[in-house]
Amino acid sequence: MGKRKAAFLFTAAVAFLFLLGLVFAQLGTLPDALSTLCNALTNLLPVVGMFMILVAAVVYALGQIMGAETRARGNVWATAALGGALMAFLIVTVAPPILSALFGGAINCGVAPLPPPVQCQTPPPPPIQVWQCPPGSTCGPMPGQCF
Repeated sequence: MGKRKAAFLFTAAVAFLFLLGLVFAQLGTLPDALSTLCNALTNLLPVVGMFMILVAAVVYALGQIMGAETRARGNVWATAALGGALMAFLIVTVAPPILSALFGGAINCGVAPLPPPVQCQTPPPPPIQVWQCPPGSTCGPMPGQCF
């Protein structure tokens, strides 16, 4: 079998699988899928961004103790890592409002709704204890003293 025929069969198989996915796709759960994706992004990307900042610092520091060419490569890699961290933080900041605006608030990105406001009330005063002595006895100076 020639290379051209193998490439055609591979392309046809990939196209068939793509069309098969389109046929069996269910669009009713798209907001649920996007909520899951957004929740995963808001949980994962801040950690990845902090890790990339740490990697950038280590690469930059190690590049400074090497020769000129390695120092330049270290600077480029550190800059790329800082750019990736910035993009991660930007995606985490911008994705939830954009997805909520596109789908009318049906997307939950792991942000809990605000709890209802607490109604502040003054506590009721403690009950006044009235001490009464049984009939036929006299009350003493302290509550509960009966003679």
